[in-house]
Amino acid sequence: MNVPFYSFQTDITHAIYLFESIGVKGFIQKAIVFEATEIDNSYNLSLCDIHPISGKMNFSVISANGDTQKVLATIYPFYR
Repeated sequence: MNVPFYSFQTDITHAIYLFESIGVKGFIQKAIVFEATEIDNSYNLSLCDIHPISGKMNFSVISANGDTQKVLATIYPFYR
């Protein structure tokens, strides 16, 4: 994938990666979250928006910020 991607920061456990989506709706804080499953070496990968005031993660919102390709390119390296 030869698409621009967002820079990100990670927490100390490397389970949460934070970045900012920039698009038609402005700046939206996002997170990529890895959670171990009950299966060995198997993880769930979730993408969510972070509420700007409460800081809570929202896994059901649809941002529609017009930067889908850039968001996917940001996630892509984790599949290597």
